[in-house]
Amino acid sequence: MSSKAMITVKHAAQSLGISETRVCFLLRKGRIPGAVKQGRIWMIPVKDGRIEIIDGERGPDGSWTLEYSTEKKNIHVYLQRIRSNRNNTEKKPPIIVKDGKKKKFYANYAEVYGPFRIIYNPENPLDGDAEVWIETYGRVTTDKKSG
Repeated sequence: MSSKAMITVKHAAQSLGISETRVCFLLRKGRIPGAVKQGRIWMIPVKDGRIEIIDGERGPDGSWTLEYSTEKKNIHVYLQRIRSNRNNTEKKPPIIVKDGKKKKFYANYAEVYGPFRIIYNPENPLDGDAEVWIETYGRVTTDKKSG
């Protein structure tokens, strides 16, 4: 299954762990195949979870491609936990991150690197509760907490 998305220079830089200036340099040199300029904004393709960058002629081979997970991740806020925290003056993490179908953990924050989409679907809520959530195949960093 092949999926293709387009991301901005800023998102590409975050995903690759390099500066926006470096991404622009690679774009000017034609080393990111399929990248297109829309007005003043470069759009960079992400295909099958990878940003393809052609290695240069000098120096070591690039370690540019960021492997996205083949597992979809869903992120949503657990409202009952927020209410419980208010009522009991607790600070249990209220953000739920589901990595694939089996791994589920709670966090105080979640940072998404790469393409994502925000979904509102009250007719078919996520886990029977969340009507709004974020869905991504990109890397997600958190302050992982269990249970």
